[in-house]
Amino acid sequence: MKRKIFFLVLVMISFTCFKIYGSTENCIDNNVKNLKKNIISSRDDYVTIDKIPEDLKNAIVSIEDKNFYKHLGFDPMAISRAFINNIKAGTIVEGGSTITQQLAKNAFLTNERTYSRKLKELALSIQLELTYSKEGILEMYLNYIYFGEDTFGVQSASKKYFNKDIWDLTLEESALLAGLPQSPSTYNPIVNKEKALWKRDIVLDAMLKNGFIDSCPLKNSREPLNDSLESNNVNYSNKRIVSNSSRYLSPLLVSTSKSVTTILFPPISFPSL
Repeated sequence: MKRKIFFLVLVMISFTCFKIYGSTENCIDNNVKNLKKNIISSRDDYVTIDKIPEDLKNAIVSIEDKNFYKHLGFDPMAISRAFINNIKAGTIVEGGSTITQQLAKNAFLTNERTYSRKLKELALSIQLELTYSKEGILEMYLNYIYFGEDTFGVQSASKKYFNKDIWDLTLEESALLAGLPQSPSTYNPIVNKEKALWKRDIVLDAMLKNGFIDSCPLKNSREPLNDSLESNNVNYSNKRIVSNSSRYLSPLLVSTSKSVTTILFPPISFPSL
């Protein structure tokens, strides 16, 4: 049964993508060919793939798309599995998106959960794979994706969360960043340190399973977040204080010169999981 569904899904994808591409060939070609140039122009801190640590690249691939280097833009098995689960649920609950599909969706499409949008995403993904190398796609993805806290791209995220350049990240820091795109607010290490550590360890386990690391560094990497996040917690709290002060005390602050006294509790140091 699953083989029949897999074959049916593959035929549907091939036919629909061919039809979509045939009717919008010039538009797709131009958008895809100009994508890297457009991303570079929109990012002041764009980093090339040679400056991105191997650990971070491997972490992203492990948690987001373990077959990234094997497929042509989409993973037929993942899509078939999602197709079955969506039929069971009676609605779209799973997408089976690859890194290439995520790049296509974020760069060109909306977040609407429809099959027509998904098929457009597949057509764009195939064209991305035909236009760029795997390293080129991964480079654009890592510079374009959202990491929470108003940060887009890995260099911006590295500066935000660890106050360092991306090429100075440790294995555990790379794993933590790799876990953010799936749910930036949930795994935000500034406000949800325990969940961030939990997700980081999920990423490390995925890296181990996919052969990117062995058990020795894995054991040493299950450690609490470093002190660079402590200052960011203070900065985050300061922003909240200013925001709430202006919201609730704005008439007072405008008419008189007043200071606001606060009590700031230090963040709890959660043990590594």
